[in-house]
Amino acid sequence: MKNVLLVSIQIALGLLLFQNRNKFTKPIHLIAFTFFALLMIYSISSLLPILGEGVIVLKKHMNPEVFRF
Repeated sequence: MKNVLLVSIQIALGLLLFQNRNKFTKPIHLIAFTFFALLMIYSISSLLPILGEGVIVLKKHMNPEVFRF
């Protein structure tokens, strides 16, 4: 329930801070914006841990003496 509240607050802030509000002339625009915002939040929250693990694995396999001058 906490995540639902955070996502809804983020979408509401995005709508409030959106400069061109006159583009939301039809309800489908609001639905599309909400879907896009949810997609971006989901992709960022799911991809960042995967990328972080990849960096950790890459650091383990790197030879640090190569970078010393």
